[in-house]
Amino acid sequence: MGIHASFGNAYDYVMWRSDLTFEEASLNEVDIFLLSQFATPDFRGIISGNVFGITLEEACRKYFETHTTDKSNIGLLQSDYLLPTLKEAAKSRRYGKLELCGYIDRVKDEEAEQFSAVMTSVDPGLVVVTFMGTDDTLTGWKEDFNLCMDSVLPSQRDAQDYLTWASEVYPKARIGVCGHSKGGNLALFSAATVAKEVQDRIDFVYDLDGPGLKDWVLNTEGYERIHEKITTIVSEQTTIGTLLNMGMPLTVVQTTATGMVAHDAFTWKVIKDHFIRAEKLSRDSILFGYTINNVIKDLPEDRKKTFVDVFFDIITSTGARTVTDVKNTDVRDLLHALSKLSRNEDMNYFANLLKKEAERTLRHLRKGELKSWENTD
Repeated sequence: MGIHASFGNAYDYVMWRSDLTFEEASLNEVDIFLLSQFATPDFRGIISGNVFGITLEEACRKYFETHTTDKSNIGLLQSDYLLPTLKEAAKSRRYGKLELCGYIDRVKDEEAEQFSAVMTSVDPGLVVVTFMGTDDTLTGWKEDFNLCMDSVLPSQRDAQDYLTWASEVYPKARIGVCGHSKGGNLALFSAATVAKEVQDRIDFVYDLDGPGLKDWVLNTEGYERIHEKITTIVSEQTTIGTLLNMGMPLTVVQTTATGMVAHDAFTWKVIKDHFIRAEKLSRDSILFGYTINNVIKDLPEDRKKTFVDVFFDIITSTGARTVTDVKNTDVRDLLHALSKLSRNEDMNYFANLLKKEAERTLRHLRKGELKSWENTD
């Protein structure tokens, strides 16, 4: 199952470090990624939705009584590694006795909101609040793009409320906040907008390949108080991780995947207790990031929503419904293909806008005139 080379992945890390408790080897960035994944399966009815904790070992014992490690149990586009990693972690000294509570996994169709979160007590002095991301369907990715809207989304407000509640459930504990994909944005937003007394207890905030924050959040006193505690980790092939992160400090890591598949952090290379750093983002990631961010930033709010709708309408008009459908498509080729499609006035307008911005960005990129999002570690 593991990657047998001079490096491994998060599954290999669990196999290697499973006999060490957190007292023997402190929490690190690979652990934090794993915590962001542990509640991805449907644990409704197993992990309490309130303050009553259950160990990861017991939660997984109940879950695997009725489920196999086949990824069809969590969606065909989730990582092959997720359930096997979870099963191994649950048996380990390192993770098995971790207590989880406050599990929420709900969908509000009327608000187009999916919100999922859990609390993990790492030790009596530290609780980690995890916001889960979306799955790898294009619908889930559309939700990531909607985070570029100026308005506060329902999931962001729920994350703020959840983090406040977590601080009340564990009134004396230090707090960590993390999430992958959309969950990374929710971690950032909640940490930047909760009350100062909650922020004072936060030790770290990890955004794992998720969209960044809008300027109006970055300019708040709340963000100013918390920004030094934030770590944003993206793969060198990131797409989602470039959204709203232009000019932001990034930790760029190596991946065994290309294109959109590199969003799966089980493809990120691990050595010892950390992800292997990359020098900078790939050429395609830079092109994608500048093109999408530059198109979105100059649009009025109502047109931003229309743009996101049209952008995904264009993609699905090709027959794509999942990341797998487009995973082998070069970003430049994809943008070029999108520019040729038009079914209505809006689609034609935004397709041409994307094409022109992509061409302009590519010219600047070839001349070395664009910031490359080099690793700031």
